Amino acid sequence: ITEAGAGGLYALHGPSEEKWTEEYQSLLMQMHYLSIFTNSKIAGLALWQFADIPIDRAVSNDEHRPRGLNNKGVLSLTRLPKVAFQALRLLRQRKAGEYFGLIHP
Repeated sequence: ITEAGAGGLYALHGPSEEKWTEEYQSLLMQMHYLSIFTNSKIAGLALWQFADIPIDRAVSNDEHRPRGLNNKGVLSLTRLPKVAFQALRLLRQRKAGEYFGLIHP
């Protein structure tokens, strides 16, 4: 079993190569998922963070934790789904033999 995660700010949309966008997070999470579930030596995946949570601003700053959040969740602070949540849900629901590739928002 391994863990995977990537940061994405809820409702920040843009190119998948732009750090902190939901599309960036989605692309990285999908790549983790596909890498893990095509490797017979890995039995499972644990998401690094299910939902965003506040951080201690005395320990970190906005450069490393924008909006004062650990933003690696696939759900927002208020538990709204991000693009990565939807993409992982679709990958997880695929049936054997179906297309197993990246889902672009």
